[in-house]
Amino acid sequence: MLSPFRVVVMTPEPESLQTSLSRIEKAGIRRIIGDDGREWSVEECPAPDYDRRSSTCLVFRTIGVARRVRRFPDDWRGCTDAQLYELSLGA
Repeated sequence: MLSPFRVVVMTPEPESLQTSLSRIEKAGIRRIIGDDGREWSVEECPAPDYDRRSSTCLVFRTIGVARRVRRFPDDWRGCTDAQLYELSLGA
């Protein structure tokens, strides 16, 4: 016997790649490919409340890894992927 109820599932249209990238750039997040071949997100973040240094830092994230860099150039957004990756290593 068929149910008298009908279920309709509405899903949003998937974002275009360009829209998605534009949204990421507006959030201040940069994507790089490291020398390790992995994609990393890079963003400038305020120090956590519990950190007594209270300065901004760059946070590098990839699957399973996060790195915080406290000393970085003011114009870090103009750096190449290779320069940012090297910076993430503390070099």
